[in-house]
Amino acid sequence: MKHIKKLLLCAAAVLLAGCMKMRMTYDVTKEGEVTASCRMLVSTSFIESMGANVEEAVAELQQKMQEQYPDGKTKLINEKYGEDNYTGFEITDIKNEALKAEVKNGKVTLTIPRNSVEQDVSDTIGVDDSSIDVSSLKQHGLELTMIVNMPGAAKSNVGTVNGKTVTIDLLEVPSDVTEFVISSGSGSVLPWIIGGCAVIVAAGAAFVAFMKLRK
Repeated sequence: MKHIKKLLLCAAAVLLAGCMKMRMTYDVTKEGEVTASCRMLVSTSFIESMGANVEEAVAELQQKMQEQYPDGKTKLINEKYGEDNYTGFEITDIKNEALKAEVKNGKVTLTIPRNSVEQDVSDTIGVDDSSIDVSSLKQHGLELTMIVNMPGAAKSNVGTVNGKTVTIDLLEVPSDVTEFVISSGSGSVLPWIIGGCAVIVAAGAAFVAFMKLRK
């Protein structure tokens, strides 16, 4: 297993070679519960260049992730990007009791400290991010993305919003952003029903009053 350990110890080289694609996803319910998943792919050509067996290397990475999130469910993934093949895994149903969205007055707000996200990335790839020139990572092809799915139309202080989904490129977050604040409505149709009924009642009352005036 020495080649696999070497692979993990050389995670910084993985980053600088631009051969890793990592995506973290958070699914938020209208009650504020948060379930996470993580997807990590590594270039097979890089693994082979390190003298490691691809299947053994992925199994080692998968085990490392499973130890970090023992309640998660993992599955293997093989995809092609450009001319290179990528292999890795996705771990889903990650429960994090410490992470919970605030629900107040029909609004759901998820606040994630930036340093906690960076620590999660460091723990996953096995390298201290303070030793890496983050500004150079994206130009080498590295992808680090966070996706947040909210129960209603989303708003965010960072990233790109598309309906209920917020996508954040972690390599392009401004340095002055210390936390990610993402909010939405609860996604419940009840307030709309109540509001619609109120409008109908008000319109009906106005119509009755108008007819009385005509008489």
